[in-house]
Order: sequence, then C-alpha cells, then structure tokens
Amino acid sequence: MESKRTIVIAIDDSEHSEFAFDFYVDNVHRHGDHIVLVHVPEYSNILSASSLLTDPNIIAEMIKDTEERTSELVDKYSFKMQQKQLHGHVRQQCGKPGEAILECAREEGATMLILGTRGMGLMRRTFIGSVSDYCLHHDFPSLSADINPSLLTDPNIIAEMIKDTEGQTSELVDKYSFKMQQKELHGHVKQQCGKPGEAILECAREESATLLILGARGMGVMRRTFIGSVSDYCLHHATFPVLVCRHKPFKHDKQS
Repeated sequence: MESKRTIVIAIDDSEHSEFAFDFYVDNVHRHGDHIVLVHVPEYSNILSASSLLTDPNIIAEMIKDTEERTSELVDKYSFKMQQKQLHGHVRQQCGKPGEAILECAREEGATMLILGTRGMGLMRRTFIGSVSDYCLHHDFPSLSADINPSLLTDPNIIAEMIKDTEGQTSELVDKYSFKMQQKELHGHVKQQCGKPGEAILECAREESATLLILGARGMGVMRRTFIGSVSDYCLHHATFPVLVCRHKPFKHDKQS
C-alpha cells in the first residue's frame, strides 16, 4: 500500500503557474494525494512602493486590487480542483514569496513542492532573485568540494584521476542498471560527455524527454553564480518540465 503524499503547489496569476499545476495533474498525480495550493500575495511590492507614494488612498486602492486578484485566483484554482476531483485546500501565505512557500511546505509536511519558473537570466536572478531558485537551494545546507585540474602538473596523477573516474562511472552504470531490473523498469543507461548541464539537456532533447528529473546539492548563491549549478542550468535552459528532487529533510525537521 502506497503512503499518502502531500503535494504543495505554488500558484500565482501567471501562465507558468498554471502550466505547473496542469503538468502535475496530467503527469504526477496519484490517487490519494493531498494537494495544498499556496499563494503569496504581492503585498511586499506595495509596501516597497509605499515609500514613494504620499497619497494613502492610492496605497489603499493598490491593496484592494491585490486582494481582489487574490480572491479571483483562489476561486479559479478551487474550481480547477473540483473539476479534476482533487483533494486538498488553498492556502494564503504572507511574506517574501520564496520564504513563505517553503514555510508552508514545512508546516504541511510536503512530500513534493511544485512551482513554475519564469526563466529569468543569470544576472537578473542573482540581483533581483528567483522564487524557484530560492526554493531549490534553501531547504537545507550542503557542502561540496571541487578539484581544479589546472593545479596539477604531474601527468601520472591526471591519468590516475581519469582511470578512477572511468571505474566510478562503470560502477554507477552497473548500479542503476541493476536498480532498473529490480523495479522492472524499461529503458537504458546513456553516457554523455561535456559540461554536465549542457550534456544532460542535449541527451533529453535527443531522447524527446517528457520530463527531466535530477537532484540538487543546495549550493549558495555566490557559488552557483561563479561555479555553476547543474540543476540551475537545466531549470532555466530546458524547454520541457524539470523535476528537481531534494532527499534530505528540511532544516526545521532536523531541529524538531
């Protein structure tokens, strides 16, 4: 018997959000899923703008407009849930979107968090921020290390590293081939060369992928900017849905 899943889906009035919801319904949904739709109204934008506005009537009108659009959005997705006979509820959170969405996911004990991405460029994501980036990299800390081949001058060391990598690759292929046989899954293992993000997307395009699934290590924003993150690259360069999986518990869960 499969355990019940709690799926948190972030919604707003964009087409990206609606695509994410529809994709879940058509491709990810399981019978028994409990769905929590979370929306974060854009009050923070109004508060930022209020420092530039001196007329309280204009501010009040902006707040009223946001509340009306929020109400329409909640009604829209509540109706979509009823149409698809989905079980769950719509929840409204306040605060910065990324932080508020993750807070909701923790409180609901989410099995999976689904949200759309608008595909902002690297510099815009770095200085303005991306909700999908924030959610992708802020639910637990991690540490990784890299070796720069330019620091090595001994060809024997480089040859040994290449040999070791080939051995690890062979073991990895064998491991996942066995896992596929165990689960009676149909498919094959493919080895690709090049920069990881580019190579993965090239493979996905060649295979006409419906969905790309990969893990995320949770690097910090500066490290992602200058070194690069495979999940970030695929998330913002793919022309098809990308599912990024986090295997560790939320920091909140560790402290409780």
